[in-house]
Amino acid sequence: MRAPISVVIPTLNAEAGLSNCLTALMEGLDAGLIRELIVTDGGSQDATLALAEAWGA
Repeated sequence: MRAPISVVIPTLNAEAGLSNCLTALMEGLDAGLIRELIVTDGGSQDATLALAEAWGA
């Protein structure tokens, strides 16, 4: 088994694609391949931050 990794997702106005990205990465998290998902935001003007918070980031 591979060592689990941390995944950092930098975002800026990424509301449109963030859910799809997080959905795909959750499979790796559930399988134990990913230790943690970290979402950072660079000052988005859309709902990126609210969406990340809704996912628990």
